[in-house]
Amino acid sequence: MKWYRNLRLSVKLISAFLVIAIIAGGVGVYGIITLKKANTNSTYVFENYGNAQGYLGYVYGEFERQMAYM
Repeated sequence: MKWYRNLRLSVKLISAFLVIAIIAGGVGVYGIITLKKANTNSTYVFENYGNAQGYLGYVYGEFERQMAYM
């Protein structure tokens, strides 16, 4: 660690900043990838299983119509 103590303060600060920037960039890339996966999964669920709320309104209307006929 003697080589680290011999470095100038500006070099230490710049290297610490670069390490933190690389970590923050990695977290950002991971976040973007995770958001894309979540978007893909939600699109898959919506396309394959449909919008349940719209169908529930239709079913409730049909139920009310059948109750009125009875």
